[in-house]
Amino acid sequence: VAAGGAGGLTLSWGYAITAPAYTLYMTTNLARPEIWHPVTNVVQSNNGVFSLSLPTTNSANEFFQLEAP
Repeated sequence: VAAGGAGGLTLSWGYAITAPAYTLYMTTNLARPEIWHPVTNVVQSNNGVFSLSLPTTNSANEFFQLEAP
């Protein structure tokens, strides 16, 4: 789930507490070769739902992927 506002973009996702620790990656271009960068913002947890806030950027496109360890 993504929600945007003047303060930035908020991404939320949910998974079981017992699931492995996922890493969120971001890129601005899906053309090969894609270069994925880890998102290092602090993740908040509330009742098994993990969320983080991302600042707005000047990029027209931002793509995200979750990767299991």
